[in-house]
Amino acid sequence: PVNESLNGWIKEELYADFRIGKSETRDDVANIIKRHVAYNNNNRPCYAIGYNTPSGFKKMYDSNITEHKDTFDTRELSPLPKFVQKRKQKTENQKQTPRVHFRKSNYT
Repeated sequence: PVNESLNGWIKEELYADFRIGKSETRDDVANIIKRHVAYNNNNRPCYAIGYNTPSGFKKMYDSNITEHKDTFDTRELSPLPKFVQKRKQKTENQKQTPRVHFRKSNYT
């Protein structure tokens, strides 16, 4: 799933770009994570928001420069992730679909 990929990207950046593996104390790790969050919010462009940064998009949103969408207002949260729901639905559909078995004919 997507979250596993995202976790991998974050881990790779923390080790490769932010050198978290060389940290010696918990405070070092905390500071590196704070720097990483600041980098992601202030410097990294995001495709989903038109290649803007999250902080840049928030400034535009707060200034009413960008359209306010009620994206999540009608969303119903479920205890099951969507991929689990889809897998269950696929299984149910397969159970309901009659299977046709073809036998090899003796008449050829």
